Amino acid sequence: MAHEATRGLQMAPNFNGTLSCCKLKMISGVLLESSAEIEGKFLNGKLTLGENIADLGGCTIAFHAFQKYMKKKHGKIIQSENKKFFYCFANIWKVIKRKESVLMQIETDPHSPAILRVNGTVCNMPEFFETFDVKPHHKLYNKNPLHIW
Repeated sequence: MAHEATRGLQMAPNFNGTLSCCKLKMISGVLLESSAEIEGKFLNGKLTLGENIADLGGCTIAFHAFQKYMKKKHGKIIQSENKKFFYCFANIWKVIKRKESVLMQIETDPHSPAILRVNGTVCNMPEFFETFDVKPHHKLYNKNPLHIW
């Protein structure tokens, strides 16, 4: 639900009152085109942009809702439960695809391949860095995470 809500906000003329949606798309598209590679091909950031923003926004909203629930239920944040949240997020994208299928998806599908839907989302979430103690030498570390909320 949070994923779809984020998709709806992409149509707003002014994303947060100061940064226009068009500028956000340009920044995000450049980031995705220059950094996401799979099976030797770079992801088309312009094609996948909307879904990538929705994945990041949806996971961020879901994580904060989960935090709110945990605080209400337990009165505090439990780090092991945060890890379970991210494990569950990653688990929903487990797939096995032939290389040809992935290459076709990269060229024609507005959804990123599953591994990039996970890694491309969490590498832009400081909450993930904190939960798993991600440091600059780790693969998923992103020194310039994208913040949309």
